[in-house]
Amino acid sequence: MVTDKQIQKVYLALLVAIFFVPLIFWPKLYNAFSSTKVLMFWMLVDVLGVLWIYLAVRTDEFSKLRRDPIVLALLVFVFIQIVSSLLGVDQWNSFFGDLRRYSSILMTLHLSVYAMAIIFFLRRTPVWQVRFVHLLIVVASLVSVHAVFEWASFVPSLVDFDRASSVFGNPIYLASFLIIPLFLSLGECKKEEGSKRILFAALSLLIFLGILATGTRGALIGLVAGFVVMVVQILLHRGLSKRVPMVTAIIIVLVFGSMYLIGQNSAEESILYRITHFSGENVSSRLAYWNLGIQGSFDAPLLGVGNENYYIVADKNYQAEDYGFDDTWIDKPHNYFVELLVTNGVLGLLSFLVLIGLLLKRSWRTKGYLAPALVAYLAQSLFIFDTISASITFFFLIALIVAQKKREDGEALRWGSKIQVVGTLLICVVLFGFTIPYARTVYALGQSDDLQKASEIIDKQLVVYDYGNVAEVYFNSLLANQFDQDLFEKTEGYYLRAISRHPEQAKLWYQLARLYITQATEAGTVVSEDGVSAADMVLELAPGRINGQYMQVFIVELSGDSEKAIEMAENLYDLFPDDPETIWILAQLYLSHERVDSGLVLAIDALEQKLKLLSSNDLLLLVSLFAERGQYDQVVNVYERAVDMFPSELTLLPGLAASYATIGDTKSAIETAQELMRLDSHSTDAAQAFIESL
Repeated sequence: MVTDKQIQKVYLALLVAIFFVPLIFWPKLYNAFSSTKVLMFWMLVDVLGVLWIYLAVRTDEFSKLRRDPIVLALLVFVFIQIVSSLLGVDQWNSFFGDLRRYSSILMTLHLSVYAMAIIFFLRRTPVWQVRFVHLLIVVASLVSVHAVFEWASFVPSLVDFDRASSVFGNPIYLASFLIIPLFLSLGECKKEEGSKRILFAALSLLIFLGILATGTRGALIGLVAGFVVMVVQILLHRGLSKRVPMVTAIIIVLVFGSMYLIGQNSAEESILYRITHFSGENVSSRLAYWNLGIQGSFDAPLLGVGNENYYIVADKNYQAEDYGFDDTWIDKPHNYFVELLVTNGVLGLLSFLVLIGLLLKRSWRTKGYLAPALVAYLAQSLFIFDTISASITFFFLIALIVAQKKREDGEALRWGSKIQVVGTLLICVVLFGFTIPYARTVYALGQSDDLQKASEIIDKQLVVYDYGNVAEVYFNSLLANQFDQDLFEKTEGYYLRAISRHPEQAKLWYQLARLYITQATEAGTVVSEDGVSAADMVLELAPGRINGQYMQVFIVELSGDSEKAIEMAENLYDLFPDDPETIWILAQLYLSHERVDSGLVLAIDALEQKLKLLSSNDLLLLVSLFAERGQYDQVVNVYERAVDMFPSELTLLPGLAASYATIGDTKSAIETAQELMRLDSHSTDAAQAFIESL
């Protein structure tokens, strides 16, 4: 029979394991950097939650939690999110999210259970408060070592970023995770003495360098805010309240003065230049997202449009004339407070602010730097959205602050009734019932090289949370390979299922319209009525975006009225002459209708504007046209861009090497041939013969 001690050991092991979730990365899963962490966190919390309920019902834990104002505030916040989502626009999206964004109600419930479970443990065994803090610092330090090495090019990057992202897949995700551990480490440095103080000082510096390696400006703002609060807290604890304004002003002047000097003396492409300059396209787009959110919040001011439904506001209110062209479908404002205002309304935002106020009040009196950690995290949240790893550390911080109120000795456990035992088992079944479909879907989509196998897994499931991303994976495969009718029908079916759940999501209608246009292009026919209807829905749901107008251009072109299609594309080009997608569409129309020279000029312009393509076929067409005209410098130019866009397509390298040879660049031709031999041993003989022929 399982004893209480054995249950508590398993309970502790699960809590410890959760601290290592941010380190987990399994490339076999779809959206691997995030989905691996989400899946492991859910599985651990599913088991942990059952054990917590089982142990809590045998003590007076539930009544103690109800008496804690912070716990009550958290529960109220979660309750408002649930009510808002039930009354909102897209309930399915609110409760389950999608396979790229995980801040759904389901995730919030898992995080809340995790917080309650760790509060229960820390109150019974307060010695583990420090141990858990140390464990989090160690994990953050390990990640920071990898990030710094990645920054210094000692280890290869796992993604195509010029900034460190470690096993997080995105520099922002990494920086948001490291913020809280940095201040916890500084707090331990303050409390310890001798060699331990030196150790925590070194770890703090290491984590700080890890944050810098990400080049994330939002994290820098968080650091400044946290350091200011830390200094203010030190002064107040020492009875030097009169010096707070002066010292705060000095810190701000020194920080921003240093940023100015560093920025003026840094190379334009460097990390230091990036974090000291708050201008550019990225910053302006964030401001536009905030403005969209604030404008849209008046449509549903009290409870918002529902969790994860910011896209409703963005699609409806976006005006390309005001904000410029953006080829991404905006689903986050990159500001957590604006997101709360839009999705959960004034009540949701106020309930969160009350929770933060209570956390600040209690954390202010602690010996460690819990308050600065909290402020730093919130300050960076002005520029990002929540991610799985950062959310885990935030909810751990909540639990740590709650556990400061009263340290209780372990209370004797009582055996629960049969009803309690059966109830916990039922809860376990329900929780795993939510996690298993998610696990099967991300595993299936991870097998993108065998979509038939993926379909067999997905179609056998009783529930699939997110058909939209499933359809996108199939559509991308359709675009990247020769058109296949069976794959088309499978993709169409998934999009229709997704739209049945999210009928107001313009992005899904846009992708469905593109699918039908792709089919018509391959068949050489007009676009079907379903395709025309899908394109019309894009214009209806997102009238201010020009994506729907793109679809209309293609529909008119395929109907046979090429002159009207070119006129429509030229009008879009006049509005957005610097947008690569707009330039490329017009270039393709020119190339198709005997205006080849103009089309080639525009095509090169689109490539220089960093156009992104799904297939190299269009670029190879450009190569052929330039070669016919004897413009081999442009042949080399296009081949180089093709290799940069599609580095795994080794078949591009022989053409690039031959092009170098044609323009007399023997050195580059040899280097390219040698690179081909290094990457593909089967090409050694042919590449060596090519080199000898030069």
